[in-house]
Amino acid sequence: VSFDEVADRLMTMVRDVATTRNKVTMSRIGSFGNIPADVATNLSLVFTEVVQNALEHGMGDRPGHVVVTAGQNDGFLNADLHGTFDIEPGPGGVGTSARIAIPLD
Repeated sequence: VSFDEVADRLMTMVRDVATTRNKVTMSRIGSFGNIPADVATNLSLVFTEVVQNALEHGMGDRPGHVVVTAGQNDGFLNADLHGTFDIEPGPGGVGTSARIAIPLD
């Protein structure tokens, strides 16, 4: 299963139904690549929960941006999620992060 389109749809869906009241943008860097169907099913559940937690608990009611960086390396699927929001005007910001690492063998 090519998981990129699945992940993109899940991010959009979670953002659209999240309880956050401010604008949060989301993007993906890299590719999840092709993964076995049984792994894709489990990953979709975990991925949805991680994205939802980032939006609702990490971002709260603040506007911000969530980036998911995906890739495969040495038999593992890795996805890093980083959400940033500004707590005051100016450069920088704070946020939330999470990592998913799943063996593909």
